[in-house]
Amino acid sequence: MDSQDKYFEATQTVYEWCGVATQLLAAYILLFDEYNEKKASAQKDILIKVLDDGITKLNEAQKSLLVSSQSFNNASGKLLALDSQLTNDFSEKSSYFQSQVDKIRKEAYAGAAAGVVAGPFGLIISYSIAAGVVEGKLIPELKNKLKSVQNFFTTLSNTVKQANKDIDAAKLKLTTEIAAIGEIKNGN
Repeated sequence: MDSQDKYFEATQTVYEWCGVATQLLAAYILLFDEYNEKKASAQKDILIKVLDDGITKLNEAQKSLLVSSQSFNNASGKLLALDSQLTNDFSEKSSYFQSQVDKIRKEAYAGAAAGVVAGPFGLIISYSIAAGVVEGKLIPELKNKLKSVQNFFTTLSNTVKQANKDIDAAKLKLTTEIAAIGEIKNGN
């Protein structure tokens, strides 16, 4: 949320400044149609103040984007660590995955042991049914659930990385625009 707030803060202040600057530039250009030295001087002073304000707002926007970017970098790092943990825990060779499989087997085969009431053949039939359910259905379902979780985190991680790239591009664009406004202000 902090990242979203900082991004909004950055874009909103620049957007508001652009609205003011656009109107002021249009009024300044109209002065050249009916030139009046006194008005032109006052308008130029106002324009320089607005350009200075724009540089200040763009610098503040850059700082907000930096905070937003840091927040995304932090989230990206946490997702990367979580993805690594998920990969370690949910691989079929991991102790966590094996403990889940063992738990499923234990529960299924313990239930099948009730087939002893029907004698040895009942026990064999119960165990074979349990084996089919465990190996053919429950363990593959567990694998699919774990894979689904991994896919979700991979997608989320990619989204965060793309947002980070977009923020970096916005920061670069702001730097360019700050320089351009500075040149306009200085008359270069």
